[in-house]
Parts: sequence; C-alpha cells; structure tokens
Amino acid sequence: MIIGMPNEIKAQEARVAATPAVVSQFVKQGHTVLIQKGAAHVAGFEDEEYEAVGGQIVDTAEEVWTQ
Repeated sequence: MIIGMPNEIKAQEARVAATPAVVSQFVKQGHTVLIQKGAAHVAGFEDEEYEAVGGQIVDTAEEVWTQ
C-alpha cells in the first residue's frame, strides 16, 4: 500500500498524519510512505527523521496524491 502525507493546508494547523515512529512501523510492514517536503516541520519533525525510518520525501502534494 502507498500511504501519503501532504502538508496541512489550514492556517496555523500543526497536526501531522504520522510521526516518524508510525512511519517506521508502516515501512516495516512493507508499505511505501510518501511525505510532502516539510509536512511535519510545524509539528516538530524534520524530513530527515522520516527518511531515516524509510519514508520518502516528495516536493509537492500533487506527487503525494498521484503516486
């Protein structure tokens, strides 16, 4: 399964769909996780944390939705 995590589009919204720990579990179960660049920054997580556990960073929300 491909799981996508685009940036939140509401103003001042800091929620994120999944933490790096959750992404790690998805990847271990064989799923592909696409995260829009900077999607979790406001929530306190950096792209590198997601990459370190197997998440794939993409530039745009369109890339998240079309893959």
